[in-house]
Amino acid sequence: MKPMLLTASVAGVFCALFALTVDAVTDALSMAEALALAGLSGFLGSLVGQYVCRRNEK
Repeated sequence: MKPMLLTASVAGVFCALFALTVDAVTDALSMAEALALAGLSGFLGSLVGQYVCRRNEK
């Protein structure tokens, strides 16, 4: 259970920072662009979370 919560927490923090960065860089996005960025953010956040968890296991 602990690794799952750590991965989810790291992914959540990554997604929040990604959203802040995108908001700072762009003025307005269409709905399709916002959905694409949300999907990309979730995908990358999951990868980062898995990487951090595997790194801590060693």
